[in-house]
Amino acid sequence: MEPDRKSVGWMETLAKDDYRRLMLQLPEGSLKSLMREHMPKASDAQVDAVIEHIKSEVAEDPYALLQPIEPGDAGASLSVHSACLYGRRQPLAAN
Repeated sequence: MEPDRKSVGWMETLAKDDYRRLMLQLPEGSLKSLMREHMPKASDAQVDAVIEHIKSEVAEDPYALLQPIEPGDAGASLSVHSACLYGRRQPLAAN
């Protein structure tokens, strides 16, 4: 049985929201590294401003994890997102 387009749209929306939330909750050092990689010309002040904005978004997010995500084995976790798209199972992201 194939899911209807409305159901697939909701699954994709939820997966994207979960991935965004996970990315925003990365440790500050990891966020800075990602920003430097994707915005190499950004000043330190710009990067710091984005970090502060991200922190405020996470603080207001009722679905955000209460504990910080720690780098390394101490904070290791497995996060798998998948969706059934038009009768085929396709992975969306795996960490």
